Formats: sequence, C-alpha cells, structure tokens
Amino acid sequence: MNLTPSTDADNAGAVGLWERVRDLAGGAKRRIIDDLIAAYHEELRVALQLRLHAERVPYPNLAATLLSLADHEDAHGALVREQLARLGATVVSAGPDSPRGGRNYWERLTFDLEDLRAKGARYRELAQHWDVDDAETAAVFDRLAHEDAALCRVIGDLIARSDPHAED
Repeated sequence: MNLTPSTDADNAGAVGLWERVRDLAGGAKRRIIDDLIAAYHEELRVALQLRLHAERVPYPNLAATLLSLADHEDAHGALVREQLARLGATVVSAGPDSPRGGRNYWERLTFDLEDLRAKGARYRELAQHWDVDDAETAAVFDRLAHEDAALCRVIGDLIARSDPHAED
C-alpha cells in the first residue's frame, strides 16, 4: 500500500482523465456538437480572411470575387449554426480566430486555397464519421465539403492567373 501524499501533478492527471471519460460518456451528440462548433469557428475565420485579402487585391473585379467567396463562407457558417440549433446547442463566439496573412496577392490566395482544401477534407472525414450516428449532420458536412471544393476551383483559377513575384 502506498501512503505517499498525492501531488498537484497527480491530481491534474486524474482530472484530465476524468474530463476525457466524462466527454466520452456525453455520447455522440456532445462530440457532434463539438465538431460543429469547431466548423462554425473555422467558417467565420476563413470568411474574415477572404474579406481581408479582398481589401488588398490589385484589381477591383478580383476583390469582388473574393468578397463573393466570403459570402459563401458566411452562408456555410449560418448552415452550421442552424444545425447546432436543431441539436439544441448554441454557439458563444468570441469572434473568429486570426486569419492568415501573406506577403503578396499570390501568397494570400495560396493560403486561402490551403485553408479551403483542409476544411473540405475535414468535412469529408466528419461526414463519413457521423453518417451512422447523425445522418442529417453528416449531410451538412458533406454539403460543405462539396461547396468548398467548388470554392477551391475558383481560388485555383485566380492563382493560375496571378504572378507569384508581384508585389502589392
């Protein structure tokens, strides 16, 4: 029998373990809500990023394209928020995370493309993961993945027509 007093580090490890057990015991619904909340925050972040990048575009018609893509991202955020409401959850947001910058137009576009691709890949994974537990949420993630793929094609076209060496 060990009669050694426990330390704060021991207690912190136990608390962390119990938090994980509690989260797992919360069931699939809690984890689905967590995934939707993370998606909501990422949609807000990318929408803000696209708007900020649109402010620094060398040609007005290209700025309009990025602003249109930001509007799509806002619509994605609204869709995710609606799904959260259907599940009885609300989102308390302190605002979007920090957007990515870039030294020039081309680099900012490549960041936008990377972020959209990463979101789309994550949404495809989530659609497959939640298909059995919550088909409606899986359909939302699937829709977002397909729409992000379309946005990636638009950004890809902009990148193809831009000069990676041009300064702002």
